[in-house]
Amino acid sequence: MAPAVLCGAYTIGTALISKSYRDPQHIEPVTPVRVTHRGECEPRDGVACRHEPSRKIRPALPGNNNRTGVLMSTSEVSDRIIEPMIALAGCSPRQRIVVVGAKSMELMMDLQRRGYFLAASAGNCGLPAAQYDAALVDWRRRPLSALDAAMDWLDGFLGPRAVLVIWLDAQKSQAKDNLRAAVAKRGFVVLQGAEHPCGSALLARRSQAYPMQEAA
Repeated sequence: MAPAVLCGAYTIGTALISKSYRDPQHIEPVTPVRVTHRGECEPRDGVACRHEPSRKIRPALPGNNNRTGVLMSTSEVSDRIIEPMIALAGCSPRQRIVVVGAKSMELMMDLQRRGYFLAASAGNCGLPAAQYDAALVDWRRRPLSALDAAMDWLDGFLGPRAVLVIWLDAQKSQAKDNLRAAVAKRGFVVLQGAEHPCGSALLARRSQAYPMQEAA
């Protein structure tokens, strides 16, 4: 008896749906809703609504085109710079590393293949909470003038003793001096520079790591 009732209900429902398609005037009214400042929607006319609550949005890195989930093929150039960057920063696999640049996702995958499983890219590094011990910035084929915004964005992610490595295309002496001044202005002590066939690099550390020097 139950199957017969079910079939009957199905037949009636199908007929009603067919009728609604035949009749162009038969359109269900849309219930208007108002979204509150907390990201919740208020029902109208007793009709409940479903709405996803608002979520915190992590600030985006200016000029960063890499996104989480976009897999990129490993290039020979990234292989040639990742080793000297790790050596210059003196990173260990136990440290948290954030990678910044147009190929940050690719370089992060290179690091993880080498056992640096706590490495993250600019696309999946979370919210800024001074949680990273090192930052590797790949700024090849990019203007130095755009580095200021990236440094401002990066500042909240680095801990008080964090190390910073910036990799650039080969630069003239004046451009290198400008870079050192910009890094020092943001509370870093420039430790050394390095030249490489793929470009040049700068190593710096947070000035909080040198309290005696700061006091002097």
